Amino acid sequence: MSRLLLLCVVIVAACGGSKPAAQPAPAPAPTPTAPSEPVQEPSPVAKPDVTKPDARFSAECMGWLTRAQAIVPAIVDVKDKRSIANTLEPLNQLSMYAYSAGNMAGLAREVHPDASVREAATACEREVQKFISELLLDRRVYDAVKAVDIAKADSNTKRFHMITLRDFRRAGVALDDAKRTRIQAIDDAMTQLGQEHSANVAGDTRYIEVKDVKRLAGMPADWIAAHKPDATGTIKISTDYPDYLPFSTYANDDDLRKQLYIKFRSRGDATNEPVLQKLLVLRAEKAKLLGFKDWADYQSDDKMLRGGKAAAAFIERVTKLAKPRAKRDYNELLGQLKKIDPKATAVGDWQKTWLEDQLKKSVYAVDSAEVRQYFPYDKVLAGLLEITALIYDVQYVPAKSEKTWHPTVKVFDVMRKDTKLGRIFLDMHPRENKYKHAAQFPIVSGVVGVQLPEGALVCNFPEPKLGEPALMEHADVVVMFHEFGHLMHHVLGGEQKWVTQS
Repeated sequence: MSRLLLLCVVIVAACGGSKPAAQPAPAPAPTPTAPSEPVQEPSPVAKPDVTKPDARFSAECMGWLTRAQAIVPAIVDVKDKRSIANTLEPLNQLSMYAYSAGNMAGLAREVHPDASVREAATACEREVQKFISELLLDRRVYDAVKAVDIAKADSNTKRFHMITLRDFRRAGVALDDAKRTRIQAIDDAMTQLGQEHSANVAGDTRYIEVKDVKRLAGMPADWIAAHKPDATGTIKISTDYPDYLPFSTYANDDDLRKQLYIKFRSRGDATNEPVLQKLLVLRAEKAKLLGFKDWADYQSDDKMLRGGKAAAAFIERVTKLAKPRAKRDYNELLGQLKKIDPKATAVGDWQKTWLEDQLKKSVYAVDSAEVRQYFPYDKVLAGLLEITALIYDVQYVPAKSEKTWHPTVKVFDVMRKDTKLGRIFLDMHPRENKYKHAAQFPIVSGVVGVQLPEGALVCNFPEPKLGEPALMEHADVVVMFHEFGHLMHHVLGGEQKWVTQS
């Protein structure tokens, strides 16, 4: 508990200071001890650029894929005795090329503002996934990898070899021709369905409309000021996080909270229900073709908790242990609701966040609306960089003349003294057709002596505008630190020989 308290104090001190911020503080990058010009990577391999128009994007993405495809016959046609040098290392190079294509396509599909580039990225990603599926079903490549003698190899190489063979087997390489052909078709279809599902959610921002500003009672003053009525006197509130999270927390109007909750939970519903139905059918078929009872058994087969039955038992065990406390918490929320509505008999899901905030005020004297004054976005980001620079012994140097997919994206080279460790991209604010949640996306997987890691943090935090601070909820701050941890894991863990271990 004392460690948790100390961490909270450090975060508040770094992000907020002793007084609530009336204006956004500048976001100074930590003073670098390294030169401002980026250090050149020791790699002859040019890295993908996800900012080009659709035709150039397709040419570059498919170029990476073509390089990967060209290595397959080089592996298969080896006449000499199989070795790490003539089989595993070319496979590693193949994987680097394929990952570069797949990563740039996957990121652009989720974040690029140009619809034509998103379409090109979607098409390239399908081709990459098709190639990977074909590769893992190719018995010639499997036999080549299996024939490599790794008895005298180091432990990392042995693990790379073991996991590679396991992945081939899990993909279905041992099946007959007809079943492998069907697996290939299923994989292709599931890739397309997954892309459709993601695009359907990203492209479905919904709104509720409010005519009477009095119905915004409970909302913080800065939030109301940022949501002025349009020419018709209508205030639009979106399902994007900077609107949805504060509204769910503070709005006193139960009906409006319910309306926004339903719209938020319904994003993509009309198009995604049939997508999910098809996906479930294909997953079940693939699992059975591979010799598993169901998809849960297949997915957990290579995990610490093996088998769907064991997973279900674990969930049941956790449920049993958590249920008494959950019941106490629920009854506490219901009691709070009855203070407002004595006839209430149940707590709706749209009421939960608001009631929790009311309890914080009445029981613990914590006012979330006041707490957010200490977390203007610019200061939180500056505090995040300051704290993590200290923890990881790095400096974040703004990258110069770096093309990105959107003008709000910030780019930093991660330095340790004069050594460049990698590069990070911060795409932190919502926009139309952008990924709606928060996640770290790999761009380049690091390989020691060959290429440095790059990754993107994609989030949906409030954006400072017109000199006004964008105040964050405490939960937003937690998410930012959490996801940035994934990003730094990608960068600092990207010094491996085998790309699948980075």
